[in-house]
Amino acid sequence: MTTNVSRRPMTRRQFIRRTACVAAGPLILSASARGANDRIALGVIGTGQRGTAVMRTFLRLGGVEVVAVCDVQKDRRETAAAIVHQSRDGATQNGCKAERDFREILGRDDVDAVLLAPQDHWHGVMAVRAAESGKDMYCEKPLGVAVRECQ
Repeated sequence: MTTNVSRRPMTRRQFIRRTACVAAGPLILSASARGANDRIALGVIGTGQRGTAVMRTFLRLGGVEVVAVCDVQKDRRETAAAIVHQSRDGATQNGCKAERDFREILGRDDVDAVLLAPQDHWHGVMAVRAAESGKDMYCEKPLGVAVRECQ
């Protein structure tokens, strides 16, 4: 028996978009499950092109508030903080702190989850530290650059 499936192959970009939506689902559902007055406090670690793009998506969600951004490059973290401040209505939002060291964000008790978007060789270290500090995390890329590192 032969089947003729005439599906077009999925592109890498389509795959990333679809997996990002699926991966963000638990974070989005958690926000709505907490109640109308609660919100998820998000820390963004890595504010390059991709980190900023994903951060903008989270800013559009109800129930998610970016409370801290982090990047070693001063211009990137200041730009990300400015984007957060411009997206706020001012009435219900607290300040967004810009940090240079990711450990400052992971050490904050008021941060519920982190968006990890650093360079590839930092994913493993930051993901382990985030887990150790009890943070939920969103990370699109593999957690390391080598199989041994991921083990």
